[in-house]
Amino acid sequence: MKYFLGMLIVLTSMTAVHANAQNTNVFYGGGIGLSFGTVDYIEVAPMIGLQITDDFSTGINLVYRYRDDSRYTPSLSTSDYGGGVFARYRVLPNLFAQTEYEYLNFEYYDVSADKRSDSYSSFLVGGGISQPIGSNAALHAAVLYNLSYSDSDLYRPYDSPWVVRIGVSAGF
Repeated sequence: MKYFLGMLIVLTSMTAVHANAQNTNVFYGGGIGLSFGTVDYIEVAPMIGLQITDDFSTGINLVYRYRDDSRYTPSLSTSDYGGGVFARYRVLPNLFAQTEYEYLNFEYYDVSADKRSDSYSSFLVGGGISQPIGSNAALHAAVLYNLSYSDSDLYRPYDSPWVVRIGVSAGF
């Protein structure tokens, strides 16, 4: 249960910081997730994007995740890393649609307790809401569905096809 709560905290701690200095359309930010206890979890996910039009933006992101599960002796530790591209289209002033492709190299332990590494591609689709909370800040929430997810795949980096992200953006 602590592991699930830690993952929920990570998914809801995604934060983006946007830079719009002197008419530039480049924005940047990312997410940081931390959970410590029986299962330690650290995630760093920087991103950079480009506002193409008032309604359309695209960008790239990187991700690194570290897990250490001390429920086992010896403890099991894994690292995942990868990146992806995303596109976001504003359909209404506060609502957006989003697609994202992610490539991830992830580590796992197989049934014989041997550490293995594999690659995994995810294609995510969904949408969200962006609510201004000041002149240079906004609250964002997105729900994405992983079209590549399969319950029959025993060695997958995600326990669910659903990805939930909540964060704050601030302009400089």
